[in-house]
Amino acid sequence: MGDPPGDPHLSHPNPNYDDPNCTSTLQIDNLKSLRYNSQSYGPYVISMSDPDGNLGTKHPMIIGKLIQDHKVEGVINVSKINKNIIDIEFSDYVLANRFMDHPNELKTKYRIYIPYNRLTRRIIIKDVEPSITLLDIKNSITRNYFKTYSIRRIFKREHGKLTPTYNIDATIESQLLPKNVFILYHKCKVVPYIYPVLQCNHCLMFGHKSHIKNTLICKNSKKCSKCGETTILDPQKCTGETKCTHCQGRHDSSDRNCPQYLTEKQLKEIMATQNISYKLAKNKLDTPQPVTNLNTNDKHITTNNNSNPLLPPKTTQQFPPLKNYSEKPQTEQNIKTQHKYSKNDQLKPLSKVIEESYEPKNKVTKTTHDTPNLNNPQQSAPKSPLHKQKTPPPTPINIQNNTKKLNKTPPLTPKQTITESI
Repeated sequence: MGDPPGDPHLSHPNPNYDDPNCTSTLQIDNLKSLRYNSQSYGPYVISMSDPDGNLGTKHPMIIGKLIQDHKVEGVINVSKINKNIIDIEFSDYVLANRFMDHPNELKTKYRIYIPYNRLTRRIIIKDVEPSITLLDIKNSITRNYFKTYSIRRIFKREHGKLTPTYNIDATIESQLLPKNVFILYHKCKVVPYIYPVLQCNHCLMFGHKSHIKNTLICKNSKKCSKCGETTILDPQKCTGETKCTHCQGRHDSSDRNCPQYLTEKQLKEIMATQNISYKLAKNKLDTPQPVTNLNTNDKHITTNNNSNPLLPPKTTQQFPPLKNYSEKPQTEQNIKTQHKYSKNDQLKPLSKVIEESYEPKNKVTKTTHDTPNLNNPQQSAPKSPLHKQKTPPPTPINIQNNTKKLNKTPPLTPKQTITESI
């Protein structure tokens, strides 16, 4: 409950911020003074919109030609956000600020501003005493390292009355979410502010309201929340079949369990946690995320076969997992004993406790062999694998045979005798 930051409450022209029950928003600084600095990280984007609401219907090249004709420096990209907003990306924060501060003809025709989500965050400050006024919070919160633009107390309705809570809604100049905030020397926890899902009561569409300050702003045709048609506007008098205009389900269009409503709620959570625009959050939600840490041995995991509904769903049981040859087999040498420290170890020396906690790397294993039976000489002890190949015994040398072979050598030829004599 209460006003959003940045919008003063018209029903309280002179709000008393010293009153703890004040529901108005306390403006500390103007958001129009937002500028990039050396600590800001890119992309350095400046948005441009048309008061008539038709700027987004033009091609981005037409906007690019206008920027080129006005000789704007540092522009690297022009993209369309929606039917009324065009984003201009600059290569440097100095050139982006120069385009904001330099007077030109584009400012007279269009609204040029820095998107709030590029430099600010909307946060919820927890554990703030309800008796502390907004002025006390303002004087204390400005001592933090970030700049604060607006604060307001969050109220809840109990028995038809608004009671203050321990939560403060604040808008700060920071691209990152702070973990804590100090108020009156007390460390308060900070969480992101999640915007509520807006649904029009006039056209039943999401993203906008039907009335602002009792003034109808929706330009679409009114629909019945029960049947979704435009013929019968009163759902109490409607006799048609209940049908949702978003998912075509058999429920009311304003049902909080509608899949489209749950999707919009999830988009708001992504926008708050990552501090991004609606378009980027929708792109992240639409893109399928890769499945990681999937256990292939789980037989309950199934994959939907939407291509042919007549076929049964495929399971991992039909495709057994392959063996992993990269893993080394566990042996006694690379497995350490899990030694648990006990009270008895206090009586032992430290060296003995260390020896018991770890096994030696090269553990010697004793091999048992059958002892030979001395009574049976035919039975011999088994030999090791090294003695499987029998080496032949050495042949004895016969001296007489060698002498005979030496005497039987053929006589030398004349040429051999001459060469030997030489």
